[in-house]
Amino acid sequence: EYPEVEDPFARTVSEHRASIYPVFSAVLAAPVFFVARLFFVLDENGTALAGKLAASLFSALAAGALFLAVGRRRPQSDATWTAVLFALGTSVWSTSQGLWQHPAAMLFLAVALLLLLKAEDDVAWAGRVGLPLACVVAARHADLVLVGVVTLGVLIRWPRAIPRFLLWS
Repeated sequence: EYPEVEDPFARTVSEHRASIYPVFSAVLAAPVFFVARLFFVLDENGTALAGKLAASLFSALAAGALFLAVGRRRPQSDATWTAVLFALGTSVWSTSQGLWQHPAAMLFLAVALLLLLKAEDDVAWAGRVGLPLACVVAARHADLVLVGVVTLGVLIRWPRAIPRFLLWS
């Protein structure tokens, strides 16, 4: 249905074109596309613009979550600079220009970091880290190893949280 999506980003499966990427980012972006449709046609250009809006939103939210996480342990000025450098001085800026899997994965990784820091003060948050980590993998399968390392750290640090962690995951 979308001829602009070409190999190697899509393949033909049972006479249909299928993306090689997970659908989680697209599902999360659906509300943005719904609202965008009220303002402009979702043709090739409109779809690209709506995707850029969704990716930019995810990236901005990731920077906000990182700001909150750093702000729990450092002064506000450090948190501000960290968030600004993250948003504008890393690949976050480039991946926010289109709806790839990266912005959603970074958003949920930043949320997981925030929850990990909250768990230092209240162990109940340790189990809840499972949800954003599962969302990282749902958004970008290639982040499985990173999520595995963070998961191992959570399970070693808070072994009693394992049942809640698995439930939230």
